[in-house]
Amino acid sequence: MSIALSSIILIGGMFIFFVLGVPVAFSIGLSALVYELINPLGSLLAMPQRLINGVDSFTLMAIPFFVLVGELMNMGGVTRNIFSFADGLVGHKKGGLARVNVVASMIFAGMSGSAVADASGLGAVEMKAMQENGYSKEFSAAVTAASSTIGPIFPPSITFVIYGSVTSVSIGRLLLGGAVPALMLGGLFLLYISFLAKFGKLPQPAHGKIPLRDVFKDLKNTAPALLTPIILIGGIIFGFFTPTEASAIACLYSLILGLFVYKELTLKDIAKAFVRAALTTAQIMFIISTAAYLGLILAKAQIPQIVFSSFINLFEASNKFIVLLILNVLLLIIGTVIDTNPMLIIICPILAPIAAELGIDATHFGVIIVFNLMIALLTPPVGMVTYTTCRVAQCPMDTYTKALLPWLGVLIVGLILVNVFPFLSTFVPNLFLGAM
Repeated sequence: MSIALSSIILIGGMFIFFVLGVPVAFSIGLSALVYELINPLGSLLAMPQRLINGVDSFTLMAIPFFVLVGELMNMGGVTRNIFSFADGLVGHKKGGLARVNVVASMIFAGMSGSAVADASGLGAVEMKAMQENGYSKEFSAAVTAASSTIGPIFPPSITFVIYGSVTSVSIGRLLLGGAVPALMLGGLFLLYISFLAKFGKLPQPAHGKIPLRDVFKDLKNTAPALLTPIILIGGIIFGFFTPTEASAIACLYSLILGLFVYKELTLKDIAKAFVRAALTTAQIMFIISTAAYLGLILAKAQIPQIVFSSFINLFEASNKFIVLLILNVLLLIIGTVIDTNPMLIIICPILAPIAAELGIDATHFGVIIVFNLMIALLTPPVGMVTYTTCRVAQCPMDTYTKALLPWLGVLIVGLILVNVFPFLSTFVPNLFLGAM
């Protein structure tokens, strides 16, 4: 059978499996196996070794550690202190708890690197407080879902670790490259809330302006947690440790915070956090393993090269901004039907060479990809953050989706700005790590 026909069977098979609800890892693995049965790349006895090689990477060790950090932070009292501090800063304004939601997520972003951890942990605290103070379930869930996307863009970020490992782009540069876009996104959310507060119908604040001494008291309580991103980013910038080693340090630091600073983490909580982190990591690694096997098949079939040639010939895109526009539209569409990790592992190794060939900075393109993937986390039918927030808020999907649309609009504006102004992604990495 020709490579073209068998490749169509490969990609088509994956989509059929996805639509049927087959778990992602099995969808990828079964499709790859069918392809190899049609066009053998070698002995099938080597398949287990290929699967193992897919996760045999020092870089990927960061994933279980960062997942565990999010679990420990949520259980160790960090989220409660972050919420209290953010409430003291902006909770006294009209629509204050919506502002608190965004500010708290911006702070938590520098600790967990996971949108789902933000939505399920800190988000649960935020949505409960918002609903108790007059916000609808739909609005509180939409704000929480949108603000949680800041986490994987701001360093540290599990998503950037995976992207860097599959595209051979510097993870240190990617982590630093996400800092400004993440802060910009938080600023856009706050601007939109200010607009709603002025012209919309947001509830009055639950309390007046908190005395400055109380704000400083909350800051004192939150300060140890606020040191987390400073320790991690500073250590990476000044070469004290690699991004992978930073994940282990973050894990140790979160244990110290929960056990000795906030004293809310028990041995039972630690055991529970390890189990939950292990289950999450196993799911991610299984997907990475099967996707790496698929990547080997794609490479040997020269599918990335075929896609690149077809892409250029079809659109005659010598202008990189046209290419970026097309890629963004494709990613937003594909993101509605494929989960984040498969997108990273299957599609990004194909798209990264296209960006490089057209002279698009690797860090800039990585930030664009992750920004797109964060939007995908909110879009049904496979948006994990959407399902998480709806479950926690006990909110119907149809009314939630309507409330989420304006926030998706804000995210699209942020995505446009990141595309049009590359320096937003490259300024910090170039400043600390030098220009490439």
